[in-house]
Amino acid sequence: MAAPGLPGQGEIVPCDTAIQQMEDERDIRNGSDTHKTKPAGKDNRFLPLCFPEKLWEMLESDQFRSIWWSEGGKCVAINKDLFEVEVLGRGVCQRVFNTKHIRSVIRQLNLYGFTKVQRDFQRSASLPEFLSEEAAVSAHSQILYYYNPSFNRAHPWLLGTCKRRAALKQRGLCAAGLDERPLQKPRCMQ
Repeated sequence: MAAPGLPGQGEIVPCDTAIQQMEDERDIRNGSDTHKTKPAGKDNRFLPLCFPEKLWEMLESDQFRSIWWSEGGKCVAINKDLFEVEVLGRGVCQRVFNTKHIRSVIRQLNLYGFTKVQRDFQRSASLPEFLSEEAAVSAHSQILYYYNPSFNRAHPWLLGTCKRRAALKQRGLCAAGLDERPLQKPRCMQ
């Protein structure tokens, strides 16, 4: 049950619970968000968008504090804990992604060509400054940074080139098909 007072959270009704359980089971089987979100509500503006478009809309919206542009619009920054509450913890009708798990969103980022960026922080030589910097760095440890050359705030027309790559499982099936039956087309090519 949702904690009272959290934004976008409320009482979960039995219908919502059943739907969430079905989605969780699908999420476990598939391991990811679907390319498009299933119909959840009439007012959901994210409904018809594919993953990169949803991400772009979230970044451009004032509605979300858990995700923002970083590095001058070249990277996506995600506050993991806040994202789980603010975006993934929403009710079925207000859901942006068809999942409640951050690992599924990260998998989608990877499938669309995003790479995780490690942040390097300059450290001071003095002990008191080092300790205060260490506290600041640990606060940043829950912030994830992702980069994709086709996902740049200054160049929105590149969004159309941000395509989903084939899943590793599908690639494996193609490779296995080539090895097992070299004279026939692999199943994924037919």
